[in-house]
Amino acid sequence: MPVSLPAQGVGRTRRPIRGQRVVYLGMVVLGLAAGAVTGLMGIGGGVILVPAMVYLLSMARHLAQGRSVFFALSHFQQPIRELLQIRLDSKLPML
Repeated sequence: MPVSLPAQGVGRTRRPIRGQRVVYLGMVVLGLAAGAVTGLMGIGGGVILVPAMVYLLSMARHLAQGRSVFFALSHFQQPIRELLQIRLDSKLPML
């Protein structure tokens, strides 16, 4: 029996969409496969992931590109934070 999730409004509930689970599972499988292939070939993951999300998961092109950019930028968060911390600690001028 599906779990009811609270919706906006009092006393109303909505059921989760079954198709969303398939999309999430498809994204995980695509991510693992694309990570393995791009790691072996030495190319960026967006080269494989964006077309795969568009054609295999029927995702809008702009949404697929946005997700790819978001995940790429998330990898740079920690190095940028460390660089800023070093600059702030040493009081070097920011360029």
